[in-house]
Amino acid sequence: ALTPAIAELGAAKAEANKEAIAEALAARTALAVAAEDIANQDAAKTQWKQSGEKMAKLFEQWQDSQKTGPKVPKAQADPIWKRFSLARTRFESAKRQYFASLDSANKAVRAKKNEIVESAEKLAAAGSDSVVEYRKLLDAWKSAGRTPGKSDDALWARFKAAGDTIHSARQATAAVESVETSS
Repeated sequence: ALTPAIAELGAAKAEANKEAIAEALAARTALAVAAEDIANQDAAKTQWKQSGEKMAKLFEQWQDSQKTGPKVPKAQADPIWKRFSLARTRFESAKRQYFASLDSANKAVRAKKNEIVESAEKLAAAGSDSVVEYRKLLDAWKSAGRTPGKSDDALWARFKAAGDTIHSARQATAAVESVETSS
C-alpha cells in the first residue's frame, strides 16, 4: 500500500509535468505565431535577409524546444507544428516568387537599356545631326529604370561614350561652320 506522502508526491509530480507540458505547448504556439507573422508580411516591403534569419532562428528554437523540453503528446504538438511548417513553407515560397519576379524585371530593364545603347551607338556613327535623337534616348534611358550590379554601369558607360562622340562631332561641325562664316 502506498503511503499518503508517496501518493501526494506522485500527484505533485504529475501536476508539475502537466504544467511543464502546458508551458512547452504555449512556447511552441508562440513560435508558430511568430513564424506566421513573418510569413504574412507584405512581400514588397519584406526585408528578406533579416526575415529569413528570423525564420531560421525560430526553427532553431523549435528544434531546441523538442530536444530539451518536456515530452509533449504528439496529438497536441502536431497541429502546432503544422502551423509552424506551413508558415515556413509560405515564407520560402513568397521569397522565391519575389526574387524570380525581381530577376525578370531586371532582365527586362537590361534588355531595354541594351536597345537604347545600340540605338545611341548607331546615332554616334551618323554624326553631329543626332543630338536631338540622342536626347530622346537619354529620356528613354531615365524612364527605363535601374538594375542592380555592374551591368547597368557598363551599359551607361557605352551610352555615355556614344553621347560624347555625338557631342564631339557636333562641336567639330560648329567650329568648322564658325570658321566658314567668319571668313
